[in-house]
Amino acid sequence: MAMHSRTPLLIVAAAVLLAACGSPEKRAADYLVKAQEFYDAGDYVKARLEAQNAAQVEPKSAKARYLLAEIAEQQKEYPQMFGHLLVVVDEDPTNMEARLKLGALFFLGQFWDDAATQATALLKLAPKDARSHLLQARVLIQKGDRPGGLAEVATALQLDPNNVDGILLQASADAMENLDQGLATLDVAIKRLPDDKTRQLLELRVIMLAQGKRTDEVEAGLRALSVDFPKEQGYQFQLAQFYASQGRVDEADTVLKKLTAVNPKDADTQLGYVQFLASQRNGEKAEAALKAFVELNPESGKLRLALAQLYESTERPDEARKIYAALGKQAPKSVEGLAGRNRVAAIDLRAGKLAEGRAELENILKEAPDDAMALLLRSGVRFTENKFDDAIGDLRLVLRKEPNNDRALLLLAQSYLRKNDLPLAKDTYRRLLEVAPDSPEGLQQLAALYVADKDYAEAEALLRKRIAKQPDDLVASGRLVEILMAQGSSAKAEEEARRMTALTNQTGVGDFSLGRVLAQQKDYGAASDAFKKSVAARAGDPLPLEGLVRSLLAEGKQGEAITVLNQQLNNSQSQLFAKFLLGGIYGQSGDQAKAESYLEDVLKEKPDSVVAWVSLAGVYQDREARIRVYERGVKANPASTELNMLLATEFEQSGRFDDAMQVYESLLKTSPTYEPAINNLAATLLDQRTDKASHARALQLAKALEKAENPAMLDTLGWAYYRASKYREAVSVLERVVAKAGQFPVFRYHLGMAYLKAGNTVGAKQELQKAVDKVQGEYPGLAEARTTLAKL
Repeated sequence: MAMHSRTPLLIVAAAVLLAACGSPEKRAADYLVKAQEFYDAGDYVKARLEAQNAAQVEPKSAKARYLLAEIAEQQKEYPQMFGHLLVVVDEDPTNMEARLKLGALFFLGQFWDDAATQATALLKLAPKDARSHLLQARVLIQKGDRPGGLAEVATALQLDPNNVDGILLQASADAMENLDQGLATLDVAIKRLPDDKTRQLLELRVIMLAQGKRTDEVEAGLRALSVDFPKEQGYQFQLAQFYASQGRVDEADTVLKKLTAVNPKDADTQLGYVQFLASQRNGEKAEAALKAFVELNPESGKLRLALAQLYESTERPDEARKIYAALGKQAPKSVEGLAGRNRVAAIDLRAGKLAEGRAELENILKEAPDDAMALLLRSGVRFTENKFDDAIGDLRLVLRKEPNNDRALLLLAQSYLRKNDLPLAKDTYRRLLEVAPDSPEGLQQLAALYVADKDYAEAEALLRKRIAKQPDDLVASGRLVEILMAQGSSAKAEEEARRMTALTNQTGVGDFSLGRVLAQQKDYGAASDAFKKSVAARAGDPLPLEGLVRSLLAEGKQGEAITVLNQQLNNSQSQLFAKFLLGGIYGQSGDQAKAESYLEDVLKEKPDSVVAWVSLAGVYQDREARIRVYERGVKANPASTELNMLLATEFEQSGRFDDAMQVYESLLKTSPTYEPAINNLAATLLDQRTDKASHARALQLAKALEKAENPAMLDTLGWAYYRASKYREAVSVLERVVAKAGQFPVFRYHLGMAYLKAGNTVGAKQELQKAVDKVQGEYPGLAEARTTLAKL
């Protein structure tokens, strides 16, 4: 009996379950009812969830998609809104509201033909609806058919005389012909319509009055808007801005200060007032007001963050750091808390406290793995440490969250560039310039990449496109002149430089570019005239002064060049550089005493100037004297790679190899990854020492050069393998060297000897023959190459 009694119960249970599930249409409808209720209540998050459930059950449900489009519109997520509307119109071509919204999005996105398609469909669907005719009007006016567009506006207003969009279009059209007529059109409508429909009309009225420069009426209009819509604080800010533009700063101050008193806890309004004070260049008053607001509203993270930012921008990092740290401690995961913690890390990193800065960033990213600022800061640290793959990983995460982050795009492009991944670097620079077309770094670095590839046409097109958009962009124009000069397009370069000189904002930059072009043309007289104008306009800029001096020297006017420089000796901005140039002139003319005097003066002021040490060393014909200069330079700048390398080179050329190696060893203690020093030390050990320990040390050093692109460095590695009796490895590396730079006999010698030891006598003979043929000068091992070849 028990077994039989279960059957009816199971049937009932199954029936209940099936009823609960219902059809997909019913479940979707139930979700939509809930979604609409949430939407009407203003709870867009829950509305979206329910509508998405409906769309999941019925992916092409026009009703679900339209509601999702409306939710996206309320949350200003226009790409999502656009996608949903496309589905709606595709599934339900008769949905007029969807077509109206889609047409408006097409129009705002400047897809005129697509907007026209929607307007045509709407006129067929609803020829008596004013909104169909207004979309058609906008399309026609945009395409240049103003009479046709205005006829559509007239039709719309006949169908719906109170349509606000129609009135706005008609009034704008009337104002283009006669401002008073446009104002009259608005005034008639404002009197006729209820107050809740007049706001846009009143706003347009103020705009028209401002364009007509009727300042008294503009003030009255803004005052009226402020009174009629007291909850809209934007009107009072506009009134304050109007007062400020008229020089009535006190009245603007009064309006905004009064606004801050309405709600003492409204941080946004308070910050608006502070920004106004800062815009009037009243920093002390802005700071005092901000501090007062912080005291009044101590719980506001926004206000305290703003105060810390003010301290940081006025170079008070310690005070800023205290506030940032307190924000991070009080609410570590809030927007302001995370911002504060990131700024603490940034301040520490900038102060050289790398361990503290890194630790703070790691803590942030443990709690908020996708925090864009922390990732961006960490990528910068990794970039400086040459950890480019790690930096790229961080930057990709940033761009996944913030695809238009121009700082991330710039650093990503630079990271690819440092990895020598040129296609990706170029692509990223292009993305950067789409997002931030005014980025000078992006523009210059992409142009430089094109130039490095000798792709001058691309570089020129890039810069001309920028100049067409922004004719007074001096950076782009100057770079274009350089590229045209590099191509030998002297006439085009001169044309662009002369265009620059006519710009009102050129302040000597155009004159400098023109001087460079004329100097390249060897028209030194005209070049000198251009450089003189640039020197006069750009006091303290060393480049035009140097251009002027070089042009005068090229003309044989050494006396005039010296006179020009002597005149600069009383100019505190140019004095030091003038002495440097005078030292060079006297050094070249053989006046050692004057050259020494001027260059020693420069080095007293700038002991870290590598070029000054080089110039002073160049005064002397005697190598030992040059060595003494470089020894002084290294003593003053022990970590300078340039001065250490110059000193070591002088030692090598004088046969003092032990001294050279000592310099390289010392340099590698401060710069352990500096490849030129690694290469030179390893090469000297291989060429000047015969013991196995030295050769083993050379190989240990040279292995750091495995990824080098420079054939000389790879040759050092290959020769180190040879000296260590690792002949297969030597052949593998040295074949790459010869493929890159086979014109150098020493590389052929090394490969030939490696072939011989590896058992390839044919290859050895071929390479050694090339190593001794047509040799100009000596190289270490030439005698051995000849002896070995003779035996073969």
